[in-house]
Amino acid sequence: MDHTRAIILSLVLEVNDDGYLASVLGLQGAFAEGDTVEEAIFNCIDVVKMIATYRAERGESLGFNEIEFTPDTRMTMAIPVKDLFTVQDKVVIVTGGLGQLGRQFSLALLDRGAKVAIFDLQVDERRVAERFGRRHTEDNLLFMPVDVTQRSSIEAGLSQVNKMWGVPHALINNAALDSPPNAPAEENGPFESYPESSWDKVMEVNVKGVFLCCQVVGGKWPQPTVVPSLTFAP
Repeated sequence: MDHTRAIILSLVLEVNDDGYLASVLGLQGAFAEGDTVEEAIFNCIDVVKMIATYRAERGESLGFNEIEFTPDTRMTMAIPVKDLFTVQDKVVIVTGGLGQLGRQFSLALLDRGAKVAIFDLQVDERRVAERFGRRHTEDNLLFMPVDVTQRSSIEAGLSQVNKMWGVPHALINNAALDSPPNAPAEENGPFESYPESSWDKVMEVNVKGVFLCCQVVGGKWPQPTVVPSLTFAP
């Protein structure tokens, strides 16, 4: 390639009842559907080509400024994915949901229409209101005091979820221990002097907790599929 003149179009992707809809901003009639994201994009490009050919025959342009590409041209493309999937009415358990990451996971799922059951070791009205504000009273949000290191505690929490919403569709194993900046000096020091008792606590929550949650929650699914931090029912 020496020099090529081209136009840059803004492509919008949306989910619809038939799959995906791709359209070009500012170009009337430039849209197409597809069963997949890729199919919708390529179908839309074909429509743009037809519109361009038709206008060229009439001596008209597409109305976009041309740019020149050379061998040194570099470009970046970003495709937003917010609306490319839905978890509407799906039941999701988030362990450690009152923590920083757990809160973000839970709110993102709520925004996409999911029913979120939060399993956390310390669940009280003050902490819940502090973490979720006005949203803590939403119907699609359930808070359960659960110790992920105890099978009986997980089973009790799952039983409540089953009574409220049925068998969960997904499990996010978010609960974990780390060593924050305000942890004891020995926990933020050299590995060689890391306390064995702290190691045991971390393994208890971060490893055994994931193991037990996958066993208990996944045991309710037919042929469950398990990955390390996200667990989905088929």
